[in-house]
Amino acid sequence: MSEETVPGGTDGSETDTAVSVDIYVITETERLGIPENFCKECNLFVNVAKEASKEVQVPVDVEVYSWWTNPLSALKHGGYHPPVMVIDGTRISQGEDIPSKERVIQALKSSLSEDR
Repeated sequence: MSEETVPGGTDGSETDTAVSVDIYVITETERLGIPENFCKECNLFVNVAKEASKEVQVPVDVEVYSWWTNPLSALKHGGYHPPVMVIDGTRISQGEDIPSKERVIQALKSSLSEDR
């Protein structure tokens, strides 16, 4: 559906490897006609991911997918209740469990320490 790379950190420093944040939402106006206000959590998941990505020192690829057209991708991470947030292959949150910005920042930093 959409992809946005957010440069890491407020000091402009970046590394070669971006952290992947995949969000699976149930709102998809293009194919299915489901309006965005149908899933308030979906918008909150995307917004918190974008805000948290500005707080880490690496670029972050925030990608938003339709849960309806990519259910197996979400399910392989245990994401059976959309919206689903996956950071570098690890499910962080799903459904009504809206992650805080601090929780997403911690998961991004954890992913960095595991990868590097």
